[in-house]
Amino acid sequence: MTTFRRAILHAVTATAAAVVTLSSCSTTDPGTPAPAAGPSTIQQALAVVPASVTQVEIVDQAAAKKRWGLAELTGSAWTDKAQADKLKEFIKHSQTSPAAADLQTNSALMGDWGWNGMDVDWEVRYVGKDGPPVTISKLRDDLDMKEVTDSLTEHKFKQSGSGDELRFDTDMSNPSFRIFMRGLTVIPSRHLVISATADLAELPAAESSLAGNETAKALTAGLSPADYLALSVGPDACVDPIAAFAVKATPAQIEEAKAKLGDLGAIGGAAAAVLDDERSRVRTVYADNAAATADLPARQKLLTDGLSFVSQQPYSELFPGTVKAEDAYLQYDLTPELSARVAQAFQQRDTPWSFC
Repeated sequence: MTTFRRAILHAVTATAAAVVTLSSCSTTDPGTPAPAAGPSTIQQALAVVPASVTQVEIVDQAAAKKRWGLAELTGSAWTDKAQADKLKEFIKHSQTSPAAADLQTNSALMGDWGWNGMDVDWEVRYVGKDGPPVTISKLRDDLDMKEVTDSLTEHKFKQSGSGDELRFDTDMSNPSFRIFMRGLTVIPSRHLVISATADLAELPAAESSLAGNETAKALTAGLSPADYLALSVGPDACVDPIAAFAVKATPAQIEEAKAKLGDLGAIGGAAAAVLDDERSRVRTVYADNAAATADLPARQKLLTDGLSFVSQQPYSELFPGTVKAEDAYLQYDLTPELSARVAQAFQQRDTPWSFC
C-alpha cells in the first residue's frame, strides 16, 4: 500500500463507520470427500494478466481479513455505525500491511454506492509494455453486480458496451470522477472490475496469460495464501540499484557503491510474498543450480552488510532473515518489522534479492 493510501485510510478512521463481524459455522459429514481445491488466488490473478506483462502486484485482501478475524467485513462497514470498531481494526492492520485493496482509498467516499473497496477479495496491478496502469479487482462472489453497474450509472458514469463487458467513463465535471479517474470495465459474470484509462481487449485465455508462464508458476509454488505478492519475470526481474543513485552521485561514489555490491549473479525472475503480518518469503530463480549456489555468498553478504540505496538503512534491519540455495533458486525467509516493507521495496526498486 502506498504512503498516500495509508494516510487516507488513517484520516477517515475518525469519521468512517464500520462493520460487525458475523460468526459462522459449518458441519461436514466425515464420510463426504473434501471438495477438490480450486486454483489459488495467485493463479486466479495471474490468469487475467496478459503473458506479455513482466511485473505484477497481487493483493489477497480476503485472506488477510480471514486471518485478522474480519472475514465477514463487507462494504457496509463504511456506513454502519454499529460496526465502527471492526472497521477501525481493519484500518489499523492495513497501515502496516500491504493487504488492503487500492479501492479502499475511496471507500469512505462511496457511502451511497452499495459497494466499495471492502468488497474486494483480491486484486492484481500491472503496467503493460505499451499501455497505462491497470488494476483488476475481483469482488466477492455474493455481491450483486447489478448494484455495481447501477451505482456507476446513478453517479453519472456513461455506459458503453453490452452483455458481459460494460465500460463506464466520466469526466472532471463529475464529482465522482476522482473515485474512478481511469474509468472502469465491469465483467459481471466474473465479478471483475477493471480500472484503466481505456477499454481493454478481451481478458487473455489461460494459455496466453501470465498464469501459463513456467517461471511464474515455479516461483509462486508454495507461496499461497499470501497477503501480497510482487512478481517479476524475464529481463525486468533484474534491478539496477545504481541507476537511481547515480543521478545525484559523483563518479567516485558510483564506483564505491558498485564495489560494495560485489559481483552479483543475474536472476531470471523473483517472487516476493508477504505470508502474514510477521513472515515474508522471496524466491529468485537462476539459470541453473550452479549459478544459484555461486551467487549465495554475495547475496548473504548483501543482506547482512548492505545498505539501502533509498533510505541508507542496513538491509539487516529492514529485512532480517536468512537466505539459502535450493536447486536453481535462492529462498529468503524474512521477518521485517513491518510487512508493508516488502511492497515498498518493490515499488521503490530497493530489492536486494533482485539486484543484478
